[in-house]
Amino acid sequence: TNKENSMISFSIITAFYKGNQYIPSLVKIAERNAETLKNAAIDAAVELVIVNDSPEITANIPEVKSSVSYKVVNHKENAGIHQARVTGLKNCSGNYVVFLDQDDELKDDCLLEEYKIIGDADVVVANAYIENAEGTFRKHFKSKGQYINAFDVNTYIKGHNQIVSPGHCLIRKSAIPREWLVYIMKTNGSDDLFLWILMLYSKCKFAMCEKVVYTHKHTGNNLSADETKMAASSIEIVDFLKQIDYIPNDHIDVFLRNRKEKIELANANGLCRSMIYLRNLDIFWPRIWWKIRYWIYK
Repeated sequence: TNKENSMISFSIITAFYKGNQYIPSLVKIAERNAETLKNAAIDAAVELVIVNDSPEITANIPEVKSSVSYKVVNHKENAGIHQARVTGLKNCSGNYVVFLDQDDELKDDCLLEEYKIIGDADVVVANAYIENAEGTFRKHFKSKGQYINAFDVNTYIKGHNQIVSPGHCLIRKSAIPREWLVYIMKTNGSDDLFLWILMLYSKCKFAMCEKVVYTHKHTGNNLSADETKMAASSIEIVDFLKQIDYIPNDHIDVFLRNRKEKIELANANGLCRSMIYLRNLDIFWPRIWWKIRYWIYK
């Protein structure tokens, strides 16, 4: 695949659902990132692609003169986050994409900082702030070991999603596996987990940006914060993985068992929890190593 066109271009793709209150912020994010790139003497085009997944609502983009291009794509019926992101991907013009949730935020230098690092990589994973329920913020990546874990496919198969959101990742559009565009998840929550699994098994190159460029906002109903719902959502991935020839069947079996274990643990206590762990020692022990790796690679 030809990795680049001559023009550098970025697409910020947002799945929109009854979110007109967020549009001014999204527009500001796109414009300020374009301005930062220009000030750094990087000749790049920036576009904001909003995929309206709430057909009964009109997504209102303010009509202002801007160096950033704006595009609204309307779904005829609600199709979920995964389909909205894929629709955005099919309608964007960027070499590089960021899948930004409508309520989250990018710093003004997000695209610049990630572009400076991407080189021949397919994905840059930057650091992020996560907003807690009480309004405080915590940094997501606290060590290089945590990044090493995030670039190890086993942590996704036997653990959980290591990346808060695709919002803090700059992705080379041409590297996104075809299967992610074909097998569309109906249940919201794990389409990004599905993407990382496909990219890691496809031997895509991941790079890290230690700078915080993204804020994951707490809205009171963040699906990613609910482990049980996310585990249930990720089980939908299993049927898709079984149809993809480069994913080993025994890995799929472990992935499914891991997700079922999470649901069981959420509803168990005491002796029952111990029995669940004993039944899944092959999944449990690697997690100890990942915790050690977290601490030894500071």
